Amino acid sequence: ELDRDGNSLRHITLRGFRDVEGISWLDGNRFAVVEERDCSVWLLDMPAGVTVIDKPAQPLFALPGLNEGLGNLGCEDLAWNPQEQVFYLVKEKSPAMLLRISGVSLPAGNQPDDGIVVQEMPGRMQPGLFGRDMSGLHFDRLSGELLVLSDESRRITGVGPARAQVALADAFEIGWWRPGRTSP
Repeated sequence: ELDRDGNSLRHITLRGFRDVEGISWLDGNRFAVVEERDCSVWLLDMPAGVTVIDKPAQPLFALPGLNEGLGNLGCEDLAWNPQEQVFYLVKEKSPAMLLRISGVSLPAGNQPDDGIVVQEMPGRMQPGLFGRDMSGLHFDRLSGELLVLSDESRRITGVGPARAQVALADAFEIGWWRPGRTSP
């Protein structure tokens, strides 16, 4: 956990997880994390003062067929859209996919929900639109835009609710990332 200046406030150990790739804030102290190899999403409660979280008994949902035989090329990140109550999930490559996942209830406990609907977002996808891979996501709650990061292309692409592509920026050009840079 970091403050707004990038200073470390606390470290939270995730015990029992294998390959956590992304995290998304849902509300209050609730977060979702995604494990890459089996494309499983886990609901976690992170109240103040907690420094260790054990892996829950069951995931919120899982999409294990997306990564069969691909090793470390699975689900890279997730984002939560609270207005529509949907998750967005990116699969890094081979093939790269942007998924919209609806029908997931966020229970007080951690029970899986079998009523989920997974949709690939091909209508907004054009070859190379997001770059050579998709490695990060952020949903902007104010604008309704989904920002997609391509690590290999060093590019951030914004997808809006009414337009296929609303912004395209080279991460080097806008100064968000530089080799050896340790803080914004």
